[in-house]
Amino acid sequence: DRLFEIGKNFRNEGLSRRHNPEFTMLEAYCAFGDYATMMETVESLIKHIAQKVLGTMVIETKDAEGKVTKSIDLTNWKRARYKDLVKEKAGADWFDLSSAERRQRAHDLGAEIGKEYEDFEVTGAVFEKLIEPTLIQPTFVTHLPKELVPLAKLSPDDPTTVEVFECCINGQEISPGYTEQNDPIAQRTTLEHQAGGEQQPGCSLGLRAEASGAARRASADAKARAANDPSELTPQNGEKPSFLDWEATMEMLRAGAACFAMLI
Repeated sequence: DRLFEIGKNFRNEGLSRRHNPEFTMLEAYCAFGDYATMMETVESLIKHIAQKVLGTMVIETKDAEGKVTKSIDLTNWKRARYKDLVKEKAGADWFDLSSAERRQRAHDLGAEIGKEYEDFEVTGAVFEKLIEPTLIQPTFVTHLPKELVPLAKLSPDDPTTVEVFECCINGQEISPGYTEQNDPIAQRTTLEHQAGGEQQPGCSLGLRAEASGAARRASADAKARAANDPSELTPQNGEKPSFLDWEATMEMLRAGAACFAMLI
């Protein structure tokens, strides 16, 4: 069971030279799926559109003289873990350093580090400065720090990361996706954090907490109900998801679901 939505968006937060506050977004959900399911969906979707619209799977950029300056091959998709990419560029010992040492190295590498940045944001700044611009060919960056997407499911092999992907092409993110967190205790902790008026940590990679269906679609009343009664978010009696409204979306979360978003 799957659903999708194409809608106009306006977000007056996380502004940068690469993010327009007004945009059109395709968002999709899949019951009984996970982030791997959504990676396959995103890849097949982009390939299909490129072939139908452009008639080719190789996208070329040319200069004024017609010389090819860049070529993107949509037949070859790479998958790489966030931590592995960071260690390649910032040093194999990056995650063994102290917070102060990481901050100093990030500064030495040329990353823009704010005084208020938390440790995971320092690593994110390094990714944004040194790594993301180099991801020209289609790449799924997976297993991001859990602080970046608090409503995604924790990775079973590394609880400091979550089952998330960021699809990067031509040096920038075009589509985030993840496995929705359906652990009622973990969800309650996150919802209580939001209800307390504390702002979710910003995400320089574009994967914001607001991108989560549970956080972005829920009204204030729905969030309060979930926080007061976490049993609302747990699987019950083998109910099958339906897709009629917000409550139906919660049915998907009970069963275990994944989602992705894409700017179009």
